[in-house]
Amino acid sequence: MIQRIQSLYLFVSILLLSALLSGVAILSFTSEETDSKFSVFGLFWKNKNEEIFKPDLSFPFYAILILLILLQLSTLFQFKKLKTQLKWAQYSFMLHVLLGLSLLIFWLAGAELALPSSRVTPEIGLFLFLGGIPFSFLAVKAIKKDKALIDSVDRIR
Repeated sequence: MIQRIQSLYLFVSILLLSALLSGVAILSFTSEETDSKFSVFGLFWKNKNEEIFKPDLSFPFYAILILLILLQLSTLFQFKKLKTQLKWAQYSFMLHVLLGLSLLIFWLAGAELALPSSRVTPEIGLFLFLGGIPFSFLAVKAIKKDKALIDSVDRIR
């Protein structure tokens, strides 16, 4: 299973996405009186004089992230059925790209949505999430290449 390169690509992508479930911040919003951090568990804020972040906005981004991780994990275990593995890898890549685009849009337009007159800065979580997209793409390409190789061998026989 791990001897194929697409398995390694999927495994790295799963590790990068799993790191987000530790609660690492994706974006941070700073204004004159408050600081806010956005993670997969929601938006948390604190006043400048407080030390603890309080939950402000919660939505099921973590559930979508867990679904994406499980989809990639199940893709990893479909190594004997290349047609199914390719289809699932393409679905997980599309979901990964759509979620990445939504995070980028939230980064660019999120300051006005979360806290007006605040400055938005990307955190390590954004780069962890976006770093998994090339690995998902490379996994799809490697599965296609593996499938083409097996189809050409079948044609020779």
